[in-house]
Amino acid sequence: KTFDTVTGEITTSSDILSVTHNRYVAGGFLDLGFIFNIISNNFEGGSNNFTTTSIYARYSKKLMRNIDWLASASVSHGTGNNDTFKNVNALSNMFTYQLRSWLLSAEQKYLQTQDQNRDLVENTFIFRATRSFTWML
Repeated sequence: KTFDTVTGEITTSSDILSVTHNRYVAGGFLDLGFIFNIISNNFEGGSNNFTTTSIYARYSKKLMRNIDWLASASVSHGTGNNDTFKNVNALSNMFTYQLRSWLLSAEQKYLQTQDQNRDLVENTFIFRATRSFTWML
């Protein structure tokens, strides 16, 4: 049984432990993080608990004078009552190029999601050109 029907009042509490670390490495900035989250739902006749553990890393660096690179990766595993679970793995890269008032970017995202109902993989490529206008009054 995956889902319960609940009527009446429900109380939710969440306990979160978050640890982060930032450092300058190899000419760029590295952000590392760990998050542990416990969500408890109490209702008349029972309760549900869901626990999530996540780890992430982000790295940003200027490759050339006008080219920036941002890479990130994350892994998240969650488990709960009634054999529920959700696992998410993500990876992304983005390159940006500033050309006067234009910003050109190329972005790649990979996302894998698994839970008790599905196994989904998304791979996205986005190319973007934006222009900003400023007026001096």
